[in-house]
Amino acid sequence: MENITIDVVHHLLQPDIVTLRIRGSIQAETLVQIDQAVQTVPATPPKKLIFDLGETGHISNRGWAFVLSTLQRFRDQGGDLVLAAMNPEVHDAFELLDYHKVIRLFAGAEDALKEGFNPSPNAVS
Repeated sequence: MENITIDVVHHLLQPDIVTLRIRGSIQAETLVQIDQAVQTVPATPPKKLIFDLGETGHISNRGWAFVLSTLQRFRDQGGDLVLAAMNPEVHDAFELLDYHKVIRLFAGAEDALKEGFNPSPNAVS
């Protein structure tokens, strides 16, 4: 099984925002663990989720499908999902697949925390 570490960070000053720091690869073998971490985020009140990808080395096609389905699930519940801190390989795939048109990306997790859920975020693409 692929080695992956996921830290779930609840922000005391912004309790409606949760950050998932994902270290490793997002692919078929790790999706169960990532989904379990996402499931720990309560839906009520509507939550906002940051995927901190600063230490994510690769996202497979199934991994991207998971990210998009998670985005849709959170939006359907009145929440949202943004991405932060991609390495060049992951960012290249993000751009190539045109996902920058669907989901916002920020340079770092702190930027996403500060700007990601404002009405007019300054996203990095």
